[in-house]
Amino acid sequence: VELRKEHLLGTIVSCLPTRLHPNHVTWFRLIVVCPVLAASLLLGWPRWATVALAAAGFISDGLDGTMARLRNQKTALGATLDGVADKLLVLPALWILGFARLEPAIFILLLLRDATIVGYTTIALASREKLTVRSSRPGKWYMAAVFCLLLAMLLGAPKPAADVVAAIAV
Repeated sequence: VELRKEHLLGTIVSCLPTRLHPNHVTWFRLIVVCPVLAASLLLGWPRWATVALAAAGFISDGLDGTMARLRNQKTALGATLDGVADKLLVLPALWILGFARLEPAIFILLLLRDATIVGYTTIALASREKLTVRSSRPGKWYMAAVFCLLLAMLLGAPKPAADVVAAIAV
């Protein structure tokens, strides 16, 4: 699965202009996708538009990392911003969709997990010791599970199905 994803994203990266850097993709997710996705959920935009925004966010999540590896453009700022962008993509969507659609205990565990990571990242960014924040394989699997959860909720999956996917994500 990982090789297929890397191959697909690598093909996309090879088509992108070299002046486009991984941090540009991450900033796009932070500045455009995250707030617009939250607005679409709050304002009740058509389901297809919200699903497209969520997909853009999750594709850009994989694209920036692949681009950084393939083009040898890894930076500490990029690694940190990527984690922040992930949480800003997921937390509002979980809050808006999950509050009514998930079992309260699972919903609280998901929010606490992400809020803890955002807190650690904030401390790392503010630290004079320059703590490093990097993504991990379990973190990537978590994001994939959360994307499936959000997609299931956006597409109107029954509550028990959403709870099962959410429990797997936790």
